[in-house]
Amino acid sequence: MVFLFILYAAAFGQTSDYERGVALFEKGQLDAAIPPLMRSTEAHPQDSRSWKALGVVYAAKGWYELAEPPLRRACDLDPKLEDACYYEARALYALNRFELSLEALVRAALAAPKRWKIHLGMAQALEALARAQEAEQEFKKTLALARDSDSQPGVAYGLFLVRQGRFEEAVAPLQEVLQRFPESADAHTHLGRALLERGQIEASTAHLERAVAMQPASAQAHLLLAKAYVRAGRVMEAQPHFEAAARYEQASQAAR
Repeated sequence: MVFLFILYAAAFGQTSDYERGVALFEKGQLDAAIPPLMRSTEAHPQDSRSWKALGVVYAAKGWYELAEPPLRRACDLDPKLEDACYYEARALYALNRFELSLEALVRAALAAPKRWKIHLGMAQALEALARAQEAEQEFKKTLALARDSDSQPGVAYGLFLVRQGRFEEAVAPLQEVLQRFPESADAHTHLGRALLERGQIEASTAHLERAVAMQPASAQAHLLLAKAYVRAGRVMEAQPHFEAAARYEQASQAAR
């Protein structure tokens, strides 16, 4: 009878703080998830899962300064725990600590060498460190590993080329993304910019109009479309998009 009672309690009444915290996080109740996860890390300081979950909640709230220490703890305790070192690296990247982010990503890659997101993070950290040649190698590795499973690698590589001022080279990879993922608003935005820089105003406008339709709150898409309209002599149509770009950028700044 005692054994049956223990089984019943475990099944129906004795949820751990870790499980409660994760369940609340999955429901989107971020503030409520923090106390049980903090209790879990205090009660089980060697439990890498609890540290990782606490860090993920902080990161989801945009509290990267708070997120980084528990994520670092999770990575140190168990570098093979799924995404522990990767999440630490992304928190460091968000804090502009690019060298440390790269170090964490190298650790993550040792545990999961074929995870394309890890190599994409490495590419972005290297780009931020002005190590463009190495960054491009990682972007290309990401493309090879993703195997057309996601639009993000191609979009990121195209954006890298745009930021490098290599607009002509950026066109082909972004067009390839749209062949496979025609609903990628980011690909439309960056391709529109590349085409605009090349003076292909009509083609640029078509992509930027599509981007604004798909992401109406994108300040970047509105601003680029406004510039395309100006270049096309459609000044009256440009003004609302300049205003929208300013409005959405202000809202984005206020939310940070």
